[in-house]
Amino acid sequence: MTFRNPMLRRAVASLPCQCCGVWGYSQAAHANFSQMGKGGGLKASDAALMALCADRPGIVGCHFKLDNYIGMTYEEAVQLTVKWIASTYMALIENGLLKVAK
Repeated sequence: MTFRNPMLRRAVASLPCQCCGVWGYSQAAHANFSQMGKGGGLKASDAALMALCADRPGIVGCHFKLDNYIGMTYEEAVQLTVKWIASTYMALIENGLLKVAK
């Protein structure tokens, strides 16, 4: 069973976009490649989330750009995904949105 956590998705969506930094438009974006559990019509685990902005009037969001490899190769998208997942989790911890055991 794939990990799902609506509270984690909401916390991730409350962060600024990890690509462009815009506030107020983020979505909890899932990793989009098989090494992160995606495949067979399934989204990757909620453990592999990143805050990326959505499309808005006149602007193509970073979430769409990543999912469709706009301005990047597949390999670059994989590298950026790993980077943005890590920065998302750092932001969650630093903002007190994710509690870690001491």
